[in-house]
Amino acid sequence: MAHSLQPGAQGAQEPFDFNQIFIGREQQMAEFGRLLREWKYMLAQEEAEVPEVTELPSPRNKLPGLVVMLYGRGGFGKSTLLNRYYGIAAQANEQGLGGRLTLCGPVDWEFAVEGRRSIYNPSQGQALDPLAYYKDLCAQLASRLDRQPGNFRAYQQAVGEVEKVRHESSKILEEVRREQDDLGSALRGATIDIVASALSTYVPGSKGIVQNEKVKKGADALLQLTGEQVAYLYQRFQRRLGERLEDYLDPARRLGFALGRDLARCAANYPILIFFDTYEEIDEGDQLLRLVMAAAGPRVGWIKVADQLEQIATTDPQASTAHLCLGVALGLRGKLKAGLEELEKAIQARTTLEDAFFWKGMLCAYYYRGRPHLAIEAIEHALAHNLPPVLLRPLYWLREDNPAFFEQYARPLLERYGV
Repeated sequence: MAHSLQPGAQGAQEPFDFNQIFIGREQQMAEFGRLLREWKYMLAQEEAEVPEVTELPSPRNKLPGLVVMLYGRGGFGKSTLLNRYYGIAAQANEQGLGGRLTLCGPVDWEFAVEGRRSIYNPSQGQALDPLAYYKDLCAQLASRLDRQPGNFRAYQQAVGEVEKVRHESSKILEEVRREQDDLGSALRGATIDIVASALSTYVPGSKGIVQNEKVKKGADALLQLTGEQVAYLYQRFQRRLGERLEDYLDPARRLGFALGRDLARCAANYPILIFFDTYEEIDEGDQLLRLVMAAAGPRVGWIKVADQLEQIATTDPQASTAHLCLGVALGLRGKLKAGLEELEKAIQARTTLEDAFFWKGMLCAYYYRGRPHLAIEAIEHALAHNLPPVLLRPLYWLREDNPAFFEQYARPLLERYGV
């Protein structure tokens, strides 16, 4: 199925423009308008001051504020819909509906990271550099909020302190290399980032955000240290750095929270709504962005567009939208049973039912070939929940993959709705 669920696959004799799927989606625009009004109403009932966040956001917990995610493959018109959302928010500002917002964006990351894509594709065994990531993020936010990066004072202070502790950590590492023969040999060629990853991995109780298996494996491969050597190394860094050791082991925590607090201060008078397009270009740093979102608080909203459905699911794993994204993504990769399980979770949560039922029907048509009534019932449910008929177009993929189902059910349905 993975190769079959591709628009324009060989054998499809009725190609169509996938941009039309989102253009004119009045239901989605009306839903965004409703979410926008509810968010503004919620903010009007709460205190403007945002409590400071000190703990890492749990992947199982919802982030504060308004978070809207647009997902799908390239060419589905997601960018067009994002611009429509921006227009809805701008029109509400002009009409004075529910309080004024500061609109930030849209940031098109495909062009924003031009020439710096290597930052977001780290080498094997390396983690994304939080200093480089947050520098890019701060620059893009500042330019669209009519500010300078220097105006984000908490963040700039955090950058200075992290760079200072990294410089001092380099000195400590060089000292250890010179003083300890065996340990110095083991550390030869290791960077301060690899050492930090190793210490965060080996030292019990480390609160580092980066739990990246490839980084752990890279550190393991480069640093073949004994338990005694790790303990000694940790003590050397701790004695010199003291409380600043956490800034060395986990700079993302310090930088992300600081940038989020700056955004919260910017939103003290008027809430901020941030629009990100082509987010898949920087989704390697999604954990880093979650720190900013958590610290920014409920007065900062986020609208994100991405091609990769799995990435959307990581933003709010407990939301029904996440189950929908993951279900469709698994189905497109041929993991039909797992995809159907995720879609059932989305249906049970009773959100975006029209999309969840339709994709359940599509996956059933592939997985339960001898039980076509399962796919038929799901698709009929989708239409009953006001699925726009134009979104039935993926049924054409079944012409080659499941000809019997297509001829007996899909073709008559498409003809009935003139699709």
